[in-house]
Amino acid sequence: MAANSNFYGTGRRKKSIARVFLVPGKGEITVDKRSLDDYFGLGRGTVSAWENGWREPEEELLEDIARYFRVKIQELTGEA
Repeated sequence: MAANSNFYGTGRRKKSIARVFLVPGKGEITVDKRSLDDYFGLGRGTVSAWENGWREPEEELLEDIARYFRVKIQELTGEA
């Protein structure tokens, strides 16, 4: 991504609207301005441990996250 690249997208379904803003950053994932750890009620650093390969997420939690983002579990784990 170039230094001044910002991307914006809008998704609509029935009466709902989702807006997504992608801007260069630190690679952090946030939902409603909260870290993924906070949003899903995980312990501090849990997602970081997954990213660094120190731990694997539980199958049930992966299912919840995949359902929330409407993706397949394989897409979260990089197997898609």
